[in-house]
Amino acid sequence: MEAFVIFFSALRDKEGFGPKRLRRVVDEMNEYADSIRNGYVTIQDLHAAAQILTFALIAILIRRF
Repeated sequence: MEAFVIFFSALRDKEGFGPKRLRRVVDEMNEYADSIRNGYVTIQDLHAAAQILTFALIAILIRRF
């Protein structure tokens, strides 16, 4: 629970998320949790997708400079 408080505080304070945007994040997190519970994806799937996105963004940034 404390990790969520920290996470949402950072989104609010550092990224300017208001109640509507925070609600959308919570709703999306619940969708992911449901997908995991129903066996559609795993945590490992989500982790791999995040890594691929991170590497792609780095590659794009490198090409710009």
